[in-house]
Amino acid sequence: MKDTLTILRKEFYNLFKDKRTVFSIFVLPVIIFIGIFFAIGTMMEQEEQKLEQTVYKIYTNEPAILNTLKENMTNTEIEIIDTVENMEEALRDGDIHLGLIFQSGDSFDQYLQKDSPPIEIYSYSGSNTSENITSIIRYQLKNLRDQYLKDKLVASGTDPEILERPIMKTYNVATEKEQAGSFLGMILPYMLIIYLFSSSFSVGFDTTAGEKERQTLTILLSNQVSRTSIAWAKILYIMMINVTTATISLIAFTIGFTQLMPDIPGNILEAFTPATVTILFLSVISMAVLIAAIIVVVGIFAKSVKEATSYTLPIYIIVLIVGVMGMQPQAFRETTNLAFVPLINGIVTLKQLFTTPNLPMYNFTMLLIVNLAVTALLVILASKMFNNEKYVFRTEN
Repeated sequence: MKDTLTILRKEFYNLFKDKRTVFSIFVLPVIIFIGIFFAIGTMMEQEEQKLEQTVYKIYTNEPAILNTLKENMTNTEIEIIDTVENMEEALRDGDIHLGLIFQSGDSFDQYLQKDSPPIEIYSYSGSNTSENITSIIRYQLKNLRDQYLKDKLVASGTDPEILERPIMKTYNVATEKEQAGSFLGMILPYMLIIYLFSSSFSVGFDTTAGEKERQTLTILLSNQVSRTSIAWAKILYIMMINVTTATISLIAFTIGFTQLMPDIPGNILEAFTPATVTILFLSVISMAVLIAAIIVVVGIFAKSVKEATSYTLPIYIIVLIVGVMGMQPQAFRETTNLAFVPLINGIVTLKQLFTTPNLPMYNFTMLLIVNLAVTALLVILASKMFNNEKYVFRTEN
């Protein structure tokens, strides 16, 4: 144990000597997350302001009907275009934002009669402006229809309030934790996996394959130190870097998400109960230890950092794909088999942790058992590899 701690201190000493590495591990995640959410929030706000100030250009063959729609659109400015050479090109080029074609007549009431022709609406989904005015016009057309029906009911002596029935009251049974957790459950596992792997790649391979390339590992092995202690020291070092990076990223993610993103349903802080935080922390530790063990085994096997990265990349891509799949709201409802798959079980557990009302105790238990068991096997393998000159001195030189 003493030897392990000695080597661990050596690794951290080398780490803190490199200011760029310290910056990338402890500072960069905060800047990245806050920067990302600040940019997204700013873009969304600017886009909303832009739409509010836009004068929408609408081509129509019946300006009288469109003027009827405009009467109720007090917050939307419209310019009527009466001539367009090519509807599709005009929409794509932004010369118009909407095409509204009426088949016959100059009264909207004619389109509410039996066997009436359809109203053709042409929009361009590649433009937010076109999509927004399309939504506004469709809403106004339905309002005119409802007003027409109310007038008909009044004329026939029928209470127009029948159109407001049945009265519907919508109740969202999701708690504040579940509402906020729906966002966390989609994004958090994916982001944690990215940072756990990315920090391992830069730090982990440098302390294994990188030392082989620089031939400093040979000097370390020449000392009277148990190679098992060396393996454990490097695994603990990478694990601690992973946990630190994940924790900093989580804090930065929470700050950026809650402070810079508008219209978040629920209270995101409600998602972080003591039980949830405990499970989250232990789950991340189990994943960090496992990734660290993988990195050490691959790093000691590979001849160089480049080769080690190429070996680990397929695992990273597979886990990343599962993380993307987990961003779907209904993903991983049935997870019995996935609980036995290392790393994948972490994504599943973290998603369920924030998206289900009950704590995922079964998946969490299997997560700890499977990940720690695989980690133990990899540590044994790493120790044997450190004791095998075939791997220790396997370099490109």
